[in-house]
Amino acid sequence: MSNLARFLPSTPSLTVTGIIDILVVAFLVYQALMVVRGTRAGHILIGISFMMLLYALAVWAGLEALRSGLSYAILEQSSLADSVRKYPRHKVLFAEPINIPVYGDLWVADASKEKLLEAWETIVAETGLQVDTECRVEEIIRHGWLFRVRAGGRDYRARRIVLAMGRRGTPRRLGVPGEELDKVFYDIVEMEDFTGRAVLVVGGGDTAIESALGLANQDGTSVTLSYRGDRFLRIKDRLQVKLEKAVRGGRIELILGSTVRMVRTDTVVLDTPAGVRIIPNDDVVVRIGGEAPVAFLERMGVRLVQKEVPLSPDVANAS
Repeated sequence: MSNLARFLPSTPSLTVTGIIDILVVAFLVYQALMVVRGTRAGHILIGISFMMLLYALAVWAGLEALRSGLSYAILEQSSLADSVRKYPRHKVLFAEPINIPVYGDLWVADASKEKLLEAWETIVAETGLQVDTECRVEEIIRHGWLFRVRAGGRDYRARRIVLAMGRRGTPRRLGVPGEELDKVFYDIVEMEDFTGRAVLVVGGGDTAIESALGLANQDGTSVTLSYRGDRFLRIKDRLQVKLEKAVRGGRIELILGSTVRMVRTDTVVLDTPAGVRIIPNDDVVVRIGGEAPVAFLERMGVRLVQKEVPLSPDVANAS
């Protein structure tokens, strides 16, 4: 797949073709020196012309062969676009148009889950991109100038590795009593499963707001949104407008400055600015981000550095 070369660094490794190119250039330089010295000039000029023609053809063919011969492996611990597949049916995704190398511009602004999945699957099919799914990376060890990657019961060798794993696979926990109950969820596959139930959504990012809005659209579902900050600072403007409308319409109860103290079988205990509050509850949906794979990175030899970054007063107070 010659197009895949655009994804990879342009500097090739020293291959047989590269060695031949070096030898050809050296021979041409030698022949040029012979011309300058006047030794068999006419014969050598014909030889140089012939060699230059062969060299041009070799370079053209060699580049194409190099590009078509590039090897790669994309390892995905679950299915293709697994995060999107776990979204509810017909969920509207607020995505910005982006440019996909080899494919071109991808216009998916405010598209549904199904449309985005269709777009990704089309890109993979048209570019011929090979993705090894259900292949979790277990270990990465450096051996000299190569890396050995253990994943899905197989060994891979690589000169370079790109870590693009995100943090969704390890959701952040509340760390409160009762969180182990089966009423606590970190992913929502279908909003309809929560029809007619009392649901608490915890979080203040886009995902939490989207979950609360989607649940509020289900018949008979009572939705409470708990966020520890006193206002939302990082959500999209469109979500802010929709949330405010849902709160005004009584479809979502918003409790700012609140944290979960305890999860019980049929209730949830919240610490709020007005004091402790116990609310009836059937399900808790936790949307507070994910934990970075620190241990995995440290085993690979990646050094993590902590830096102090000054925050504006608004951000500091909200955190």
